[in-house]
Amino acid sequence: MSFAPLEDILGPIVLTMRGQEFTLPTMTAEESAALRERIVTGMTEAELTAAFLGEVGEEMFRHGISLEAITKVALVAFVDWFYGREASEKAWADPELFTAVLDKHLNPTPAAAVEGSDG
Repeated sequence: MSFAPLEDILGPIVLTMRGQEFTLPTMTAEESAALRERIVTGMTEAELTAAFLGEVGEEMFRHGISLEAITKVALVAFVDWFYGREASEKAWADPELFTAVLDKHLNPTPAAAVEGSDG
């Protein structure tokens, strides 16, 4: 088994939507730890979107990207942070995974929220 280049795993996600390229922000270790604490206490969909997209989400909205699509992008960023790049690529391709992610993580029990996180 060979390993993918590190920048493919840890580098920023770049998505093209409506002909515009958007580079999703990456988090520092400090931001990641603070976010983990917020997830344990529960987050709304809007808070999740803001935490993972920041100004990029606002830029998407200004370019006419729908709120539904922006939320999907935020969830892709969440899955990337929580489960890794391979899982985020699968989530991007399978919309049904988003329902499961929302159900599990927006109002989790403390054990479920931190289980498996390496971000």
